[in-house]
Amino acid sequence: MAPAHESAPNGAATTTYERARKFDAPFVHLVNNFKVDKFCSHCMRRPPNGAKLLTCGSCSFARYCSKDCQKLAWKMHRTECRRLKEVFPQLPLTEVLFMSRIVDKVLFLEEHGDKFGWEKHRKWTDLMGHQEELRADEARYAYFQKILGKMKAFRKEEMIDEDKFFDIYCRSTINSHRYQRHKELQSKWYFTCACDRCTDHSDDLLTSLKCTNSTCDEPLVTSETAEPMMISCARCKTIADEDYVKKGQEMMLSLPASYSLTSDVEVLKKLLDSAGQILHQKNIYLCRLKTAIFHITGKLESIENIPEMQKLVYENYRMIFPNMDRHNGFQLLHIVKALIEQKDRIAAQPYAYDAMCIFEICFGMEHPYYLQTLALWTYLEKNIPKTDEELILSASEFPEKTAKQWINDHFLITIQMSLVYVVVVFGTKFLMRNRQPFNLFVPLNAWNLFLAVFSIMGTIKLTPEFISTLQNRGFQASYCKIWDFTKGENGYWVFLFITSKLIELTDTVFLVLRKRPLMFLHWYHHILTLIYAFFSYPHSPAFNRWGIYLNFFVHAFMYSYYFLRSMKIRVPGVVAQFITTLQILQFVISVAILAHLGILIYVQKVDCDFDPKVFMLASFMDLTYLALFVNFFLQSYVFGGGKSKYRSSGKASQNGTVQNGTAKNGAVHQNGTAQNGVEHKKKQ
Repeated sequence: MAPAHESAPNGAATTTYERARKFDAPFVHLVNNFKVDKFCSHCMRRPPNGAKLLTCGSCSFARYCSKDCQKLAWKMHRTECRRLKEVFPQLPLTEVLFMSRIVDKVLFLEEHGDKFGWEKHRKWTDLMGHQEELRADEARYAYFQKILGKMKAFRKEEMIDEDKFFDIYCRSTINSHRYQRHKELQSKWYFTCACDRCTDHSDDLLTSLKCTNSTCDEPLVTSETAEPMMISCARCKTIADEDYVKKGQEMMLSLPASYSLTSDVEVLKKLLDSAGQILHQKNIYLCRLKTAIFHITGKLESIENIPEMQKLVYENYRMIFPNMDRHNGFQLLHIVKALIEQKDRIAAQPYAYDAMCIFEICFGMEHPYYLQTLALWTYLEKNIPKTDEELILSASEFPEKTAKQWINDHFLITIQMSLVYVVVVFGTKFLMRNRQPFNLFVPLNAWNLFLAVFSIMGTIKLTPEFISTLQNRGFQASYCKIWDFTKGENGYWVFLFITSKLIELTDTVFLVLRKRPLMFLHWYHHILTLIYAFFSYPHSPAFNRWGIYLNFFVHAFMYSYYFLRSMKIRVPGVVAQFITTLQILQFVISVAILAHLGILIYVQKVDCDFDPKVFMLASFMDLTYLALFVNFFLQSYVFGGGKSKYRSSGKASQNGTVQNGTAKNGAVHQNGTAQNGVEHKKKQ
């Protein structure tokens, strides 16, 4: 099987952009609200050479890359512009704006005809409605009523009657093989599709059966719902009887449409043995079953040539998904990984290139997926010395579902560890009351250095996705939509961050063994942060992007400072105050984001990646951290001579000030006490 860019037929599109392009002038198009300041509202391009977009002087919402685009868009934007001004400062949902544009075009076509060639690809009247079936579906009709209410608020007296709007409302886009498409269309929109793709019998290859001649590998083309009949093999002419065909159809219908990582592997293997006796190797149900077992166990005993299996899955994906769909890109990376494991790096090059092109289209050139695959292809193409493990890591997608399932299954451990933590910490403190403090100079240095390097690396690894999200999707979207924050290489570091909260409990052990003051803020923060990290990760709320990144960023400074102090290196006292200020700023930002997110969710009804329980716990956690941390700052630096106490040029040695609002290893200066192993006595 040749990669896509090598196997294109004569006259077919061969470049990345040609394969991605479908229509230059769709019936209706719209830039998402959260991207309107990044892309032209007419041509949907970025402004050239980093120039700023022109803003509509009337509504101050639409943006254009040039005067020409602004003029071309005016015929449709004119009425929309007036409505946007009337509802200011409330901005309609993107879906409402999109539906409103469709209504405007339909009304224009009814009154003036197709003057501008809007229906050159397909007439609006050709679309099917099935209004009565949808009206009978309570859940979908309730959602329609919600959109209807928002449309009335936006269009006001220009709103068309409900029945006419209901006619316009029904539309759907589905990507799956024909039987699954038909099931989806029937369940959602109550009709069986008869489009060109659904009547193309080449799709039946995905549901083909084995030839009954064991020496022939020709597929017997049929479908799940076709009338059972005898089928003659196109190659060997062997005839499969009606019972054989019916058995194959029943086998396909009995197999699950999807699998999870918790599926019973032994059951799946038995299904694979049964299905493999009758379903052809190109059958989508058989491929889906094989890939499920492979992803769960990491191996397939019955298949020696993993690259060929992965290529077969890719061929099926290309029949199901558009050429430039991200699923195709991920499957290409599976092929690359399999070929690298077989020491065939030359064969892996073109697949890595195709995956890179797909990710460029799907995610953009600043996204970690594209950059990661670009690096992989460069390593292969330039034959740069890299181990197989390094290349495979570049080709691997973070097992997000497995990680979330593991964290969810082990949430109880946070409660257990918290109880053990309290007993050990306060028990050790009690036992140390009449003992001399331990000299932990070497292990403390190693501990601080480890966490400093870990925090710096975490900041470096998460920065590209964080900056890319802000630039390409906007500030609001950065805490409203999770996007790919927990995927790819980013996913590894987010998972490491979550699990690191267990390890960080060791901070308190150093503190009590060295007989440093144990503040409420210290142990309270460690317990609550651990519980929140494990509780929130399976839900992946978008606002965790900010919390995790800011935490890594502040810790990079904080643990570096701890390391210098534990090494007896003098650091100006103002550095400790700077780190404390960074912590306060972290919580101020977090609380502000959560407050605005609450308005978006509960007032403006914006659809965000959001879980109410996680939101409430995060709000409680950050508010208490902020209050306690501000109090710590005031007591340490403002009241009781605190300012002069911290103006020394590093004479009072300490292991930093706070972590998430917590005093770390004796940050509060005590006369006559040793801080981080450095004794500094003051005159009483």
